Amino acid sequence: MINIRTSQNRFVFFAATLVIGIGVLVMIGWFAHIPILTSFINGYATMKINTAFGLILLGSALLIQIVLQNKKWLFLARIFSLLTIALGTLTLAQDIFNINLKLDEIFTSDFDATLKGNPNPGRMSPIAAICFVAMGTFLLAHLSQKIIYRLIAQWSTHLVTFFTFLAIVGYLFNVPVFYKLSFLTSMAVHTSLCLFVLSISASLIHPSLGISGIFTGTRLGNVMARKLFMQMTIAVLILTFLRIESDRLKLVSVEFGIVLFAISFIMVSLFLIWRTAEAMNKSDLKKSKAEFNFAQIKAFLNSTPDPILILNSSGIIQLVNDRTEMVFGYSKDELIGRNINILVPERFRNSQSMTKLLDSVIDESELFALSKDGLEIPVEVNLSPFEANELDFISASIRDVSERRKIMSALKTSEKRNRIFIEQSPNAIAMYDADMQLMAASKKWITDYQIEDREIIGRTHYEIFPEIGEDWKKIHNDCLKGAIHTCDEAEFEREDGSTQWITWDVRPWYASEDHIGGIIMYTADITVSKQKDAERRKIENILERSNQVAKIAHWEIDAKTGKVSWSKLANEIYELPDNYQPDRESILKFYKKGPNLDKLLLAVEESKKKGKSYDLEVELVTAKGNNKWIRIIGDAEFKKGFCIRRLGIFQDITKTKKIEEDIIRINEELNVVLNSGHVSIIGTDPNGVITHFSSGAEKLLLYQKSEMVGIQSPEILHLQTEVELRGSELSTHYGREISGFDVFTEPVRTGSFDSHEWSYVRKDGTIFPVQLVVTALRNGNGEIYGFLGVATDISDIKKAEKELVQLMEITNGQNERLKNFAHIVSHNLRSHAGNFAMMLDLLAQEEPEIAEHEYIKLVKKASDNLTETIANLNEVVLMNTAVEQNLVPIELKHAVSAAIQNVSILIKDAEITITNDVEDEVKVLGVSAYIDSIVLNFITNGIKYRALDRPGIIKLSSHKENNWVVLTVEDNGVGIDLIKHGAKLFGMYKTFHPNPDARGIGLFITKNQVEALGGKIDVSSVVNEGTIFKIFLKHEKS
Repeated sequence: MINIRTSQNRFVFFAATLVIGIGVLVMIGWFAHIPILTSFINGYATMKINTAFGLILLGSALLIQIVLQNKKWLFLARIFSLLTIALGTLTLAQDIFNINLKLDEIFTSDFDATLKGNPNPGRMSPIAAICFVAMGTFLLAHLSQKIIYRLIAQWSTHLVTFFTFLAIVGYLFNVPVFYKLSFLTSMAVHTSLCLFVLSISASLIHPSLGISGIFTGTRLGNVMARKLFMQMTIAVLILTFLRIESDRLKLVSVEFGIVLFAISFIMVSLFLIWRTAEAMNKSDLKKSKAEFNFAQIKAFLNSTPDPILILNSSGIIQLVNDRTEMVFGYSKDELIGRNINILVPERFRNSQSMTKLLDSVIDESELFALSKDGLEIPVEVNLSPFEANELDFISASIRDVSERRKIMSALKTSEKRNRIFIEQSPNAIAMYDADMQLMAASKKWITDYQIEDREIIGRTHYEIFPEIGEDWKKIHNDCLKGAIHTCDEAEFEREDGSTQWITWDVRPWYASEDHIGGIIMYTADITVSKQKDAERRKIENILERSNQVAKIAHWEIDAKTGKVSWSKLANEIYELPDNYQPDRESILKFYKKGPNLDKLLLAVEESKKKGKSYDLEVELVTAKGNNKWIRIIGDAEFKKGFCIRRLGIFQDITKTKKIEEDIIRINEELNVVLNSGHVSIIGTDPNGVITHFSSGAEKLLLYQKSEMVGIQSPEILHLQTEVELRGSELSTHYGREISGFDVFTEPVRTGSFDSHEWSYVRKDGTIFPVQLVVTALRNGNGEIYGFLGVATDISDIKKAEKELVQLMEITNGQNERLKNFAHIVSHNLRSHAGNFAMMLDLLAQEEPEIAEHEYIKLVKKASDNLTETIANLNEVVLMNTAVEQNLVPIELKHAVSAAIQNVSILIKDAEITITNDVEDEVKVLGVSAYIDSIVLNFITNGIKYRALDRPGIIKLSSHKENNWVVLTVEDNGVGIDLIKHGAKLFGMYKTFHPNPDARGIGLFITKNQVEALGGKIDVSSVVNEGTIFKIFLKHEKS
């Protein structure tokens, strides 16, 4: 297996190959005495044969490690590495300890070094020996799993790179000290180049370790390091070369040359930094565009049904969609920035398998992905490379094909089974060659086509069946070209009028892999099967409809796999989607915890262990949060003493349970009624014999049920006089004699029920009143099979009625006394008012000047009004018992004006502004004295409860509202706290202000007067702002 797909591995591969090639050429040069191969530059140091051999060992070991993934080859690579270390170590030992181990000329003699007087001919440079030890150490340690060993290996390559770079610089600028490094023997120029290239390429095997990580990373700093380092290195080398040459040629002085070198270095550095900054800015712009593109791609990816990953050219995950998280169990943060290997099983992570995957040469059946929990998932992978903002990416679409693999496997098994079945089938099968000549046929086929007496082998199909049409010939020709024609069922009408169903299959058979030998025909009479299938579908349809009506679903659980399957109706019962796939754990979550669930779990365990069936009712909460009751019936199937599956049905019994609960509740309520001590329920047969005697009847009547049922008639509970009186009434009504038990039942024989007051007689002889309702009990044909009597104790009602009559008598007496009192008051006031009026008349005759005084006039007006009021009071006394029958039309504005005139002195003293905006000619129904009193009371209230800190205002107005005339009295006085006093506003002796004139009588009298006239009062008030009274009076036309 070879994997040199990545750029790093390619570079290592070519570097190792180059070093091996140079090493081989140098050895050939030594053996064939070709100087140009041992020293590429005439006059410079030669690459010793040991050095060439060491380079071949290093290159070979490195090549094996990156190319050949095999334990035997890796062992060989370790041997090469150890040999290289031994070669370098022994060479250094010779120099350090001044010994000669005869290693330097083990392959061939170095005559040139001997002629030049070199004391150690054939010996490699000590620097080369150190480099061999370092590179050998790298080859041994870099494959270790421990990071410390890999770090040692990486820094070994950096050491080689440093030494060889010094040597190359020494050769480049002709400074021998750099390639001799205080040792006598120089490192050859091509040795330096080979080790330099080899160390650089080896360090790229682990690019993230050591100094290599600075140049191989993908971050902004790594990109800048790559750009600047190479450019600045070249620039510095060029500037150094120019500085050295100018000094050697004495073109400038030392001081001027150094300053010129410094200025040149600064300018070149500035130029390189400027170029790098420009490049980085462009890269950042590309990154921004890429991020924007990724945002758009992300929105698109999240709408796809399959996991999709976006990778960069290094296989690092850049973006994943939401489906990836669901399928593999990783979060996006766990995937983004990681290598694609995180989703690849271990066996696919080697370089050869990844190469196959990237080249799309792996069979689909070999592809698996790895989830977070370690589960391997069979997948189908589609890779699509694309470019965005000049960057290369790969879109990987990963589809879970677990189900498809299962289907394909089952299909292959089915095809094999079908092929065997066809070959051995007792059904009608015939085999033809490419010329349609019959080669073989089953007995069934011959019998079915009734050709037993004919010689058919070797004859063509069309000779055997000359009636074959062109449509069949076309089918045969298609099959000979590779097509397959089948018909699961075809209907044929026979000569006798019967229907026959046939299934047939025509397909090619192959003489070899790509050569069709002929065709095979298979036919079978499936008439009986079709008839049974039709009958089965009919039964299934009936069963399905029955289950749908009865809300019955079936279920089954495989005891071994735990797989649950159930009918579609189950999803409806649990209110789940049609595509929901149930499992045991998720189903249990629907059931309410409690004794019912505990019973179910216990029953299931007993069923699994003992095969005991169960039938239970359990409450659950559906997926939509609705409460339901289901009935679960389950059983277990055993094989060899072990439960292999459990199956059963469950039925939605929510409505039934609700009905049961309602029945229980109604029964409980009915029992409360039946057992009540105030209700007696007695049932009888048609002849009057008691068949039912309730607990309430026992409590109410003091009889025991055993004393009454089947023995007595309800007549025993009644007063005989009441029964006879009621019988006389019914006899008169129906025109025939009715007596005995018929007195209770005759009205209900033709009607629905009869309700009547009776007196019941208890066992102890006490009598109490009841309201008895008798109902006839009828069967489905309307025939009476008994009677039901429900009696309610109405003793309390009768007692209350008696108390009410007594109260009415007391009230009427009080009213009479009040009327007499009113007559006395009216008579006495009329005498004093008459005397007062006469005295004013005498004063006017004897002292005319005084009579014209304003106050005397007001007193005279008040006297007249008092006389009129007393007269009206007398009328009120006369009509007080029937106010509403004595209402007359009264002009409202005139009444308001009169009231204002009566209190004009009060208005003047209180400095009240009063306005009369009552509509003209508006009349209300009332009693004149009541109307005057009502208006006067509200005006005097406005004066009495005025605000002393502002001028008082009283406004009277009116408007029509339906059949009402609404008189509005509005003032700006102190107002009333309705929240505090609203409930007792019109109560007698209720006062709400510390006014010395307040008695708590005015509003009480006014409200009663308004209500006596059939009206009402509304009030609204705000403390310290004022009050509005609305008096609703009947319109004259109402």
